[in-house]
Formats: sequence, structure tokens, C-alpha cells
Amino acid sequence: MKLQSLFRLRFIIPVLVMGITLILEVYEVSERLGDQKQQFLLVSRDIGVSRAGFDYSARLAQARQEAYHDTARQAVLFFCFALVLSAFLHLLITRRIERLLSVIGEVASGNLSARTGIRGVSEISQLAQAFDSMTVQLAKQQEELHEQAVLLEEEIAERQAAQENLQEQALQLEEEIAERRLVQDEIKALNSQLEQRVAERTVQLEAANTELEAFSYSVSHDLRTPLRGIDGFSQALLEDYSGVLDEQGKDYLQRVRGASQRMAQLIDDMLKLSRVTRSDMTHEPVDLSALAHSIADELQQMQPERQMEFIIHDSLTTHGDSHLLRAALENLLGNAWKFTEQKQMPVIEFGGSETASRITYFVRDNGAGFNMAYGGKLFIPFQRLHGSREFSGTGIGLSIVQRIINRHGGRIWAEGAPDKGATFYFTLSA
Repeated sequence: MKLQSLFRLRFIIPVLVMGITLILEVYEVSERLGDQKQQFLLVSRDIGVSRAGFDYSARLAQARQEAYHDTARQAVLFFCFALVLSAFLHLLITRRIERLLSVIGEVASGNLSARTGIRGVSEISQLAQAFDSMTVQLAKQQEELHEQAVLLEEEIAERQAAQENLQEQALQLEEEIAERRLVQDEIKALNSQLEQRVAERTVQLEAANTELEAFSYSVSHDLRTPLRGIDGFSQALLEDYSGVLDEQGKDYLQRVRGASQRMAQLIDDMLKLSRVTRSDMTHEPVDLSALAHSIADELQQMQPERQMEFIIHDSLTTHGDSHLLRAALENLLGNAWKFTEQKQMPVIEFGGSETASRITYFVRDNGAGFNMAYGGKLFIPFQRLHGSREFSGTGIGLSIVQRIINRHGGRIWAEGAPDKGATFYFTLSA
């Protein structure tokens, strides 16, 4: 209110000052005119310019009074003009300034929606319009700041949630680390116990191997000696007393000889099986195709009368123990040779196919085959799927092959059908 009063006085005081100044000037002018008239009358009297019955004193007083009246009228008119001008200026300028000051007060109190609404081309109008534009910009900036504050609060809330989550994860990680340390301690304790047990088992295995070697020596010498005696004396009876023995006696002796020979063969196969698991391995490049050719030639030389077609793929190589791999191929190719002896056009094939970056080798024949329902017994020692009268053997050969393949980190399996042949597949980790 004080500021508004000052603005009113700012426009009223200059008007009053101007009015008073003009009144003083009019008064001075009237005084000069009265003086001039008085001087004129005096001069006229002095030079003799006179008229009959002319009263110079009355005329001079009248002139002064007229001048005063003229001055008063002019002062009143000017004062009225000053009041009208002051009212006009108050309506034109003061109210706009009061409106501007009122809006400024509202904006200062935080109401950014307040507007002056003043239009025009005057300086105050332009000032009010500029203030309204500034208020609009401030409102926009306040809205943007509010939106940014909301986003910042959301981001702060998210970061607080993430921090809490990280703290929970850190606690979980600490608990997990503590658990893992406990587990590691337990593993160390178990490893220590396991090492102790391994050392104990190693001692036990060494003792068992020593006993097994002693048993093998006993089998190879103590058991073979009586078997050789049985076979030798049976053969001597057949040769020296053939005239005394009848056919039934000769048949009995032949059976005794056959049983002793099968027993000797069984002992030899058992010794081979034990040597496969106990012998040391030497890894070296092995040409399986060359081994297959060599074994095929040996089989053909043993029975040259048999017409056999061998199909051996070339360039089949691997890394492993050449002696053990030769023993495996001898058993597989020997079985194929044996179980195709009743075929008129026997075929044996040895090859390999690469699948999943590993070569799968196979030995295939078109011989007697087997029933897949009994395929699980193929690699069990002394298990036979064919009678001894049909095909000779002790049932240990495939067990030897399986152990050799296992020692090379591979596996072996078979497919077949009765009278349609069999295929033995195996892999090696070479």
C-alpha cells in the first residue's frame, strides 16, 4: 500500500507544482500589465494627454482588479485541468501499476498462475506483458522441475531398492562363502581320509596283485602239469593200446583228451584276461587297418581251404597300446571267422565312420548272428550264446575285448540277428 501511495504522489505532486508555477507566472504577467497600464496613464497625464472627466486613479484601480480576476480565472481553470490530468494518469498508469504490483505479490507468494492481463503498447503494458511471459516460463520451468523431481525421487527409490538388493545379495554371498568354506574344510577332511583310504587300498591291491600273480603262476604250472599228463597218457593209450580197446573205450579217451584240452584253453584264456587288466599301457600311433590285414592273413593261413572275403577300410589309425589293440582285433575278427564257417559266401568287414568328432570302428560279418534279447550276456566272462558243439570257445574273448576298449577310454556294443550276422562297434579316446 505504501508503494501504491508513492506512485499516486509521484503523479499528483508534479501536477500541483506545475499549477502553482503557472499561477505565479500569470500573476507576474498581470502585475506587469497593471504596471504598464499605470505607467501609460501617468505618462499620458504628464504629457498632457487628458480628457475631460477622465478619472485616472479609478481607471488604474479597475485595471489592477481586472488583472487579478483574469489571473484567478486562469488559476482555477488550470487547477481543474491538473485534477482531470491527475485522474486520467491515475486511471491510465497507477491502476496498471497497482495490478502489476498485485500480480507480483501473488507470484512472489508462489501463485505462478496469476496474470496481469494488461494489453497495450505503452511501456507499462509492455512491462506487464513481459512479466506475464516470464511468469509462464517460470510455471513451465517449475513444472519441468517438478517432473524432474518426481523422476529423481523414482530413481532414488530404485537405487535404494537396488542398494538394499545388493546388501541382501552381499549377505547371501557372505553366507554362501561361509558355507563354501565349511564345505571346503569338509572336502579337505574327506580328501585326507580318501588319500589315507587310497593308500590303504593301494597296499591291499598290491597285495592282491601279488597273490594274483602267485595264483597265475600256480595255474600256469601246477594246473597245467596234470592236464598235460592226462592228455599225454590218454593219447598214449589210444596209440599203444588201440588194438585192445573197443570203439567205446576209444571214444571215452577222445572225450578225456578233449576235456583236458578245453580245460587248458580255459586256463590260458583266464590268464589272458588277468594280464589285460594288470599289464602296463604304452600309448603310441597304431595303424588299425594294417593290424586287421595282418590278422586276416594269419586266419587265412590257418585254414587256407576256406574262401573268405575280407573288406578292410584303409587309413584307420588311432593312439593306444598296439599289443592290446591287436589282441582286441584278434578276438573280434577271430569270432567273425568262427561264426561264418557255415556260410557258403562268408564276408568279414572292418571299417570306421566319424560321428560327433569321434570315429566309431566296427567289425561286421554275415555269420550266425545272435538274438538281441540276450545281447547283455555277450561281454560277461564264460557266457556263451551258442553251444560248444556248434562253435568252439570258452566265452572269454569278448570280455577281454571289452576290458581293452575300456582301458582305452572307449566303449563297445553289438547289433545282430539270428542267421543274419553281427556287427560289433567300438570307440577309442585317441
